[in-house]
Amino acid sequence: MRINIASAFVGLTTALLAFTSTATGAAKCYPAAGRFAVNAELVSDAMTGLVWHQAIAPQAMTFAGAQAYCKSLGSRVPSMTELYSLVDYAKPSMIDGTFFPNSPPDKFWTSSEFRMNAALLYYYLIFKDGTNQATDSNQTFQVRCVR
Repeated sequence: MRINIASAFVGLTTALLAFTSTATGAAKCYPAAGRFAVNAELVSDAMTGLVWHQAIAPQAMTFAGAQAYCKSLGSRVPSMTELYSLVDYAKPSMIDGTFFPNSPPDKFWTSSEFRMNAALLYYYLIFKDGTNQATDSNQTFQVRCVR
């Protein structure tokens, strides 16, 4: 039995885009009302159950620095999936500024790994356009910690 991967991918992509477009009508698949709640500079996400730090780290840092910073807050660097849950394509800043004010359209670390040959890379999410890439851990990016 042969499977046409390209056709399967197109079909899956089409189904996913249809779901994203029709779930709320605004290129996001969660209800905005009642999703977030702020308490003591922490933002609880009723959709994912995660608790985010409302503010980002005071400066960009390497991946090791991001891990240490988040650990000092009793938190961790989010996975790609977790950080993507904050992306809102209906907002110019790609994030809800009501709950995450002063969020720059910068690159943010995730804990998601990518191996290329012998190199260990980490993904980062670009809040300017909602895309991602992988790079070595010595680059300096923003971090938003999560619990």
